[in-house]
This record gives sequence, structure tokens and C-alpha cells, in this order.
Amino acid sequence: MIDHTLDTHRIVDTKIKSTCEQFIQLISNHLVQPLKAFLEVMRRSTKSSAPSNIPPAEYVVDVSQSITNHLKLKIPLVRHSMSLYLANTDTENILFKPIKVMIIILID
Repeated sequence: MIDHTLDTHRIVDTKIKSTCEQFIQLISNHLVQPLKAFLEVMRRSTKSSAPSNIPPAEYVVDVSQSITNHLKLKIPLVRHSMSLYLANTDTENILFKPIKVMIIILID
């Protein structure tokens, strides 16, 4: 009986961990998608030898402002949704920390 209870507990823990990892990955990808797209455009344009393929400074400024606005809009929505469903600030912070780290890694 004890082995069965421990196995069930382990199975539940594994499923919770997997679901949390999927959530973190999904939200991270959602939040940084505009930034990833912009970085890909910049990578492609800098690999080209023609200077005309490099986006103008105004484009870079506009896109960076758009990305900033996207993050300012979406992050509070994500946090609000998390608080509705989790109702535990510690759990919300634990789940949101890796999301924040991914955003910071991409920005640096």
C-alpha cells in the first residue's frame, strides 16, 4: 500500500512539473515572439553583404518600441490570469521567474 501511494505521488508530481514546464515555455514563446521575429530579420540582414538590406534606424526604433509595448501589455495580462487561477503569489512568482529570465536573455 505504501509503495502504491508513493508511486501515485511521484506520478502526480511528474505531471505537475511537466505541465508547469509546458506553461512556462508557452508563455515565454508568446511573450518573446515579436522579439524573436525582429532578431531573425536583423540576423538575415546583417548576413547579407549588401548595405541596402540593413533596416534603417527608424525601423529598429519602431520595432523596439512595438516590442516594448507588447511586453507592457501582455505581462500584466499573464500575471492577472495567473493570479485568477493560482491564487497564490508564491506559486505565481515561481512560475513567472523563468519567463522573466527568458525575456532578459533575449533582450541582452
